[in-house]
Amino acid sequence: MSKNCCVCQRTLEADADVGHLFVCSHALCVVCFDGYGNHPLRQVCFTCATPDAADLPETAVWQTMEKSNTLLVDSDAEDSDRTGKSPAKGHSKSSFIVIYRPIGPEDRPLEKLVGDLEMDDDDDDDDAMTSRRPKELERFLRSMTEKRTEAEKKEAAFEARVEEVRKEIAKHAKMCRSLIDRDEARLLQQLEETRAATLAESRAMRDGVGAVIDRARQLMAKGQPTERDVEQVLSARVNPCPVQMQEIQVALNNIAPKDEGNVVARLCFQTIPDDSAVLSLPALIGSIPGNSFPVTGIAVLDREVFVVNDTDPEVFVFRVGTVSFHATHKRSLPLLHLLSPSVVPSPLDLDACPRNRCVYVLDAHNSQVYRLDPADGYLVAWWAVRSPRNLSVTSSGSVLVTEEGKVVEYDPKGRTIRSISPPSKFSSLLLSGDRASMRHPRHAVEFDGGSGLVVSDFLDDRTPHVVYVTERCKGTPSRWHGNAPPASGADGFDEPRHLAVVDVSGHVMVADRKNNRVVLLNRKLEYVRDLVKDSEVKEVRSPMRLRLDQARGHLYVGQSNGVTLIFRVLL
Repeated sequence: MSKNCCVCQRTLEADADVGHLFVCSHALCVVCFDGYGNHPLRQVCFTCATPDAADLPETAVWQTMEKSNTLLVDSDAEDSDRTGKSPAKGHSKSSFIVIYRPIGPEDRPLEKLVGDLEMDDDDDDDDAMTSRRPKELERFLRSMTEKRTEAEKKEAAFEARVEEVRKEIAKHAKMCRSLIDRDEARLLQQLEETRAATLAESRAMRDGVGAVIDRARQLMAKGQPTERDVEQVLSARVNPCPVQMQEIQVALNNIAPKDEGNVVARLCFQTIPDDSAVLSLPALIGSIPGNSFPVTGIAVLDREVFVVNDTDPEVFVFRVGTVSFHATHKRSLPLLHLLSPSVVPSPLDLDACPRNRCVYVLDAHNSQVYRLDPADGYLVAWWAVRSPRNLSVTSSGSVLVTEEGKVVEYDPKGRTIRSISPPSKFSSLLLSGDRASMRHPRHAVEFDGGSGLVVSDFLDDRTPHVVYVTERCKGTPSRWHGNAPPASGADGFDEPRHLAVVDVSGHVMVADRKNNRVVLLNRKLEYVRDLVKDSEVKEVRSPMRLRLDQARGHLYVGQSNGVTLIFRVLL
């Protein structure tokens, strides 16, 4: 009788086509059986699933083993039930014995084995991750500890300020009470004097009238008074009208507010600005290549960045992309032959004015300020300055130039508006000696909405290296940060070259050249942190110039190696 293969359904006409015969008389063809020759067979038939899985041991599988050159002859019924017949007469003498054996790893499905391999890989990843976890936990713990310490410091400072305000309130109330007591005594004395004078006058009038009344009664008692006596009484000069009493009212000063507020004073609460507008971790997003000469000036106008280098008589104009922040060179503005063929400029600083759509270049070699058209470099105006250091443009369009011992403010045509210099006595707060004066300003920037200036100041290691805030009109410094000799860390600077101010929060960024960092100060000129430093960003090398593009949140840092780095620092 012909059979069909349980797998490929091929018709098995001859015994030579049969590769294996199950106990249920179903069979596998030679091809399918050869495919299973090196693998365990199923426990039951592929077609009828005989025998029932419940009748088989749970830890056993059927396996067909080929014994070459062996003819199985066994009359044992138990074994013969498990013995297959020879698949083909033409084959070598062999038999296929179905035996029991324990399940091993080789019997597990391929999917399970793959899953185990994946689990092994996961275990390796888990081991690597486990080795990294302590470091991540350590960094996290250190970060959280720093945040808690910072919060504790802020709480302590706040408590100290509350105690100061409490003392101020008590002092002011005491002063108010002394003034009130003085006013009370003065008012009562004035009232008493008026009362005494008025009553004395009234009593004198009453006494005079009483004397006339007594005289008239005496004459009437005589019966027939003479005409002369009557004439004397009637002609007595007595004012019979009573004294005019004054209406007295108290016009109290309006020290009690109508809204039932405090009489002595009122508390004004203002949120202390923090550095939330400045990113805690500035991101380096691009750079502007340059030559080997230090960057001496950076200006930003729209999406164009203007850069000048020391001793290079050109202004290089770059375009910063909107997606990629790689700056591409667009054009150049030549500075040669602006005034005459013999004038060779040496640009020392650069700034742009969005209000007047122009670029200002400070020429240190010729002590000139050039006002250029940013489109073609046309010289619009120029004027002479004395020993210039740096310049900046204010929101009103005026130009601040730091000169020896002072800061001079010019209008766009070069006419002097004011000259600002700190008093010499201010330096005695920091140092003593002939060279202790803070009269060597390096860079001045508009501050606090235009009412003041923030100025960096230093000359050499014997002078203060400080940043201070001064009034725009008077030039009197109100606060400062730094000291002498030059220092690092949170207490000082070592050549504070250039400044940038965040308008929304009043934070000040300082290019601290020899310390290889950009320092962030708050509005009170208190140290906040190092915003950019060489230990965190290896590309930082002696920052010389800063330019903050507040519209896009970018900080341009010009360095001594001629490269300008672009950081995202604002939210």
